[in-house]
Amino acid sequence: MGKDAGNTIIKSITAAFLAVVMLLSFASCRKEKKEFIASFTNKDSVPVMDTRGMSMLVSDSGVTRYRFKAQVWQVYDRKRDPYWYFPNGVYVEQFDTLLNVEASIESDTAWYYSDAKLWELRGHVRVMNRKGEKFTGEELFWNEKAHLVYSDKLMMIESDSSYVYGYGFESDQNMTDYHIKNPHKGELYYVNDSVSTVKSDSVPINTKL
Repeated sequence: MGKDAGNTIIKSITAAFLAVVMLLSFASCRKEKKEFIASFTNKDSVPVMDTRGMSMLVSDSGVTRYRFKAQVWQVYDRKRDPYWYFPNGVYVEQFDTLLNVEASIESDTAWYYSDAKLWELRGHVRVMNRKGEKFTGEELFWNEKAHLVYSDKLMMIESDSSYVYGYGFESDQNMTDYHIKNPHKGELYYVNDSVSTVKSDSVPINTKL
């Protein structure tokens, strides 16, 4: 991964999984082991790969930058819309050069649609960006092609100076340039050390204020 990819915590998930796929494929070739799966009426309902208890570290330019964990990882590439499935969720940490955690992302369940380049995270989704801001919700999508992170569900954002929530969340891939289209009425947030009150659902909350 290049330096630009290293700046994006969500993007690291895809890179980590691709690395694992390559490692597993290489190991399979080295062992020259053939595995046979019994015939099923609906073969596309059976994962072509089922990995359990995966924990790995990913390096960038020789420096450990990411830790990735997934209790269960299943690959369904026979589907019309092939995808990876994580029924027990995913967890990714991004480290600085001193191995301190500077960003993270986790969810209870996750899907990655490989053709569409789309991540779908559900159930207690939690993200912390490099600025220390914390995002909490029940659903989050990341469209790699559009370079966009978004959700129509309730999203809560907490920082040292504010706590806001609302619906219609959109962000860049770094989760640092974001806004909420429909913030909750009456929520307080800070602008230049002064408290302001959101009076209308049509007022956007964003990091450019």
